[in-house]
Formats: sequence, structure tokens, C-alpha cells
Amino acid sequence: MQRNIAVLADGKFLLAGAANISNWDFAIAKYNADGSLDTTFGTGGKVTLHISGNDNINGITIRNSGKILVCGEINATPNYDAAMALYNANGILDTTFGTNGIVTVTFTEANDSFNNAIELSDGKILLAAGVGDPGANFAITRYTTILNTKQSFLEIHLRTGSFWQEEKPVAIFPNPG
Repeated sequence: MQRNIAVLADGKFLLAGAANISNWDFAIAKYNADGSLDTTFGTGGKVTLHISGNDNINGITIRNSGKILVCGEINATPNYDAAMALYNANGILDTTFGTNGIVTVTFTEANDSFNNAIELSDGKILLAAGVGDPGANFAITRYTTILNTKQSFLEIHLRTGSFWQEEKPVAIFPNPG
């Protein structure tokens, strides 16, 4: 199940989502510009990662270093926790990131999920999250460049029904001042 795409400068692209391997697992496939699998990535052009129960990638971003950051949720029974993983450009998990390449975050005692991420000009990562349900709230979290300590940046709780129950896209606009 493909949920997001990242296009590389050379015309190659990455599809990210979940594959039903052992339950649902993080899954990334890398394609050449002509649509064929890039077999230099992972195993035959694909990588999967089983973390816990059902794991889903919602967002993918290519860091300035060329490393691949994916974010989503993992099933941390009884609820989902927000999670991200960092891969080297060749599809191998970067085990210097978080704990063996993975960072998980429990915002609430309900379902939490990272929905998308972008890298800021200072190398920090900004993530949009849906936190808690029913009535999921919106949160933004910023991580340091090494991504092993969380800095709470901004959290917005909106319980008004249809305004922002959950946010997926993230964009940075230039400062007009």
C-alpha cells in the first residue's frame, strides 16, 4: 500500500507505505526514472521493516545528506505510537539514528502518528502528527539534527470537530520579512 513518494534529483523516485509481510511493515521501493526497480537499493530495489504489529509509513523525505527519513505509526498494543526510521541512500537502516535506526514517540495513551516530515535549513526535522483519538488533535514536533532527543516545538489541541482533526502535508514558506 503506497502512501507517499519522493523524487530524487537524478529522476529516480521512492515509493513508501506498508507491505503485508508479517502483518503490515514499513516498506520502501526505489525506482529508476524509466520505472524499473533500482536493484542497488535494499534487496532488489525494496526494503521492509517490521517494528511492532502493524507498521505504516505515512511520510518520506530525503535529507540534505541523502539519507531517507520515513515516518508513520507502529502498533504498540493497545494503541499506535508515532514512529520514524532513517535509511542510508542504499536502503540500509542507519543504526546510529535513535535506537537501531528507529525512533518511537508516545504523545498520548490513544493512537498517535507522524504524518509527514520536512528538513529545515538548520538540519532539524519538523514533523506533523495526529495525536490521540477519538477526536485526533494536531501536533508539530521539531527534532535536533541528530534526531535522538525530542524538543517540543508547538502543540495545538483542537477538539472542535471538523477543523483540524489530523494533518498530513507539511510545507515551509519563505520568511517575507
